[in-house]
Amino acid sequence: MKSDKYWQIVWAGTKDEFHSLWVRVILIPVIAFLCVPLLGDLLMSSTNGKLICFGIGLTILIWVIILIIIRNKPVEVDGSASKADSTEMKAFLVFRDKSSFDIWHKDVMFRLGMPKYGRRLATNEIDDKYVLKQYANWKRHLDSSDQRIRCGYDDNLSGDLIDKNAGLKYGFIKASYREIEEMGFIKDRPNIADEQVYNFTIPEMAELANYTKPATGRSWMVYPEYNFEFIIAIYKRAEFRNKYLVDLGSIDNKSRISLYLDKEDYLCFRVIDEQCKAYVVKMCHNLFNKKYQVNCKFAFCPERSYLEVYVNGTPVGIQRFNHRVPFYYYDKNMMFVGANLDGTYCSKMTMYKGNIYVLKENKTIPLFSFDSENVDAMVLSDREIVAYEDSGGPITLSKR
Repeated sequence: MKSDKYWQIVWAGTKDEFHSLWVRVILIPVIAFLCVPLLGDLLMSSTNGKLICFGIGLTILIWVIILIIIRNKPVEVDGSASKADSTEMKAFLVFRDKSSFDIWHKDVMFRLGMPKYGRRLATNEIDDKYVLKQYANWKRHLDSSDQRIRCGYDDNLSGDLIDKNAGLKYGFIKASYREIEEMGFIKDRPNIADEQVYNFTIPEMAELANYTKPATGRSWMVYPEYNFEFIIAIYKRAEFRNKYLVDLGSIDNKSRISLYLDKEDYLCFRVIDEQCKAYVVKMCHNLFNKKYQVNCKFAFCPERSYLEVYVNGTPVGIQRFNHRVPFYYYDKNMMFVGANLDGTYCSKMTMYKGNIYVLKENKTIPLFSFDSENVDAMVLSDREIVAYEDSGGPITLSKR
């Protein structure tokens, strides 16, 4: 099946034909010339003929207006990232297949004077930025059945090698970092040694009316316990990637706790321990577009550990262990609400209340606090994320 981006290339070519000289200078006069005799005959004919003549004239007029609109307001399809894009501004070229890329790459190397097996050429004509590796960093799609190739490129490359005409010639489009993610070339894949997934299904639930204390159903308590308590409305996003509600821990993927929607929109509560082993409570659900209370708990001690998820106070994903899940809270831990630790894999949600805290030896250590009673409910998306860096105290949002 052809991708949407492939058909964008086809549309771009068709649109460029509308812009071309032969349409404006040749085609329109030819149509007018052919219509003149017909219109003359019809004008001498009956009323019905005159109506037909009027219809043809109106059609030609509409066609001319459409051409003017297309000429003056062309639709951009190069996928360039906007300034508001929260992802990296690095741009990519996406080719139909490897053979298309090879042809383009060969021409680039020829234009830059590069040999097939590149070497650094520090001359007045070729700067170090044009080393071969800059244009050989191509990657196949993660899905082996997808033949597309993506390649990073330098904006300083000659314009006629990356402009629209080149895109049509070589069969590529430009794409932003976010679009590359959505196409499936890049995924949030922590470097984990092993992963255990525990599957659950969240039943249909009514929208939250009042806060309900989670029904833990256990008599023992394990310290420390990490608590993530939110009253939120989650929205679907048609993106082939994880969408993070909250992410806390180490950027090197050791001792990391995350709550996110995966590419299939399952709600996942994941802990990656000190040995880079992941434990994931994965829940099928339909918790979209309505307000829900979500509580997630992770705790560990030498004898036992647990991962627990509650919705509106009801347990929906409980996994307990008769052993310790090794976890260490680093001094330089970071926390993002609405995105992952590098701020690129964003969710879309409305947050009415949020509390993140640690229970340790009967003491509560606050990390994050938000309440819409003090400020308006917060809509989190690509453009707005809440970031917290461990600076010795919690972050609190309140009305000023």
